[in-house]
Amino acid sequence: MKTSHNDPTAPMLVPQPISAATARRRHGAGALLVDIRPQVARHQGSITGALLIDPAAIAQQFTGVDRHREIIVCSVSSRRAVPAAEQLSRLGYDHVHYLAGGYAEWHDRATTFGTPVASCQEVRES
Repeated sequence: MKTSHNDPTAPMLVPQPISAATARRRHGAGALLVDIRPQVARHQGSITGALLIDPAAIAQQFTGVDRHREIIVCSVSSRRAVPAAEQLSRLGYDHVHYLAGGYAEWHDRATTFGTPVASCQEVRES
């Protein structure tokens, strides 16, 4: 059973796509943006405050984050973001989305760029 991504307080049983505009608003309001793009793709730029995670090591690297915090997974495309978002849901995170259109959509809609967060430790401290 899916819940609407229009209500960020409703538990997310199946990760849902989220538009770049909505992701930007929610990220600004405290949602955690998780960038799983490979290092070679990060030359395109980065998203301020995004957590850089290797998708092959999500279970090991994604620790200490509030399981009820809204999470938005960003990759090059939805093809990689969906499995990562599903894995986070299986790990018990209950408000997981993936960025529809991937980083290109975020970049096309962006007016500013910045520095990603280095680690889960910095996320826990924020």
